[in-house]
Amino acid sequence: VKKTINGGVVHGNNMMDAMARRADVQERVNTEMGALTKAANTGMYMQSVWRRLLVSSPATSMINVAGYTQFSVGQTVADLFNAGTMTLNGLARGGNFTEKGRESLRIARVYTQIQAQKMRNFADPYTTHDAYMELLDQNEELKGRLFESFTGGVERSTAKFNLNPNSKGVKGLESVTNGANIITGVRIQDTFTKSQMFMTEIDKALRLNKNTTLEDVLSTGVIDDIFDDDIINPALDTTLKSVYSKNYTTDDQILSQAAKLTETISNTPVLGTVLPFGRFLNNVVGTVYQWGPVGLLPATARIMKRNKDAGEQIMAREAFSRAAVGTAAIGLAAQYDKEREADGLSYNEIKMSDGTIIDAKNTFPFSYFLVLGRMANLKADGQPIPEELALEFGTQIGVGQAATDLQFGNDM
Repeated sequence: VKKTINGGVVHGNNMMDAMARRADVQERVNTEMGALTKAANTGMYMQSVWRRLLVSSPATSMINVAGYTQFSVGQTVADLFNAGTMTLNGLARGGNFTEKGRESLRIARVYTQIQAQKMRNFADPYTTHDAYMELLDQNEELKGRLFESFTGGVERSTAKFNLNPNSKGVKGLESVTNGANIITGVRIQDTFTKSQMFMTEIDKALRLNKNTTLEDVLSTGVIDDIFDDDIINPALDTTLKSVYSKNYTTDDQILSQAAKLTETISNTPVLGTVLPFGRFLNNVVGTVYQWGPVGLLPATARIMKRNKDAGEQIMAREAFSRAAVGTAAIGLAAQYDKEREADGLSYNEIKMSDGTIIDAKNTFPFSYFLVLGRMANLKADGQPIPEELALEFGTQIGVGQAATDLQFGNDM
């Protein structure tokens, strides 16, 4: 019996091997696999179009601007925190009497002076935008990375789907989708917010690492020798974080496998309608981690790491300052909540100067700190956290939102 079974297995294997070597069989398999791949790519492309149309509304643009503004303000506070710590560091190292002291004081001045440049960029957004576009035109790779998605991580590129961009179907859909993005202000909002953050951050990186300004570099007309990874990477990293579009699936990121799973679900046809904004969800979780006490220890470890290049040094220093500022913001949120609670307001309600009460539930990350402030006060008073508040906290950090989306999919 054993010999019979073994002989059957060997014979079957030989038959399969012989069939696999036949040209007609190989061609048929390749044809079927090609058709399957094309169908999958078409499904993913149609889902991408649906997603881009879904965010094409003035309300979405307003929420995006609000989120960017909060990040920008937080980044300003983090820069000023760095200015203070580097000033103390410089004085502790001997101030102007030692080389290390002078360098630390110089870095402190950069973090202070860049705030004035940020205000100038904001006061003249059109010039800033034009300079941004001219800069990107000289670096196609950088342009591709900044233009591959809209604010919130919604992909706008069609190249990854391997479809013919000149076909009538694709051209027609792209025309409608791009038109909706332009009319509703999504595209212009995305470009202008990125230009504001990127031009400020790349100017800061040049001042920190090259002891020169962006204006001086652009006036020479030669940027290839100056714009290396130590300049580009910190500016690009902060810019994509500010619009919640950073890619957290790369191997150098913590929990990259979980981020990959989230984006895989989001990009899979049909499943993506249940969890449409996977990259945005990853950025929400990343923001909570980076702007709070959880991020302090890893940021400290990055600062203490030896043999860092200049770009890594900037990113490590700023990671610590964001974590410190976010931790302080929790305390301020708790104080602010006491005032609102005294007025009988819910955790998500804000009273304006004219007495109007607005719902701030969908103003992340501000809404996240509002919830955290109320929870901190309840804990301090020895009171239990209501189930509603605990669920809202989960929603604010992204986990609850994912659960809601998945339940929506189950109901369908």
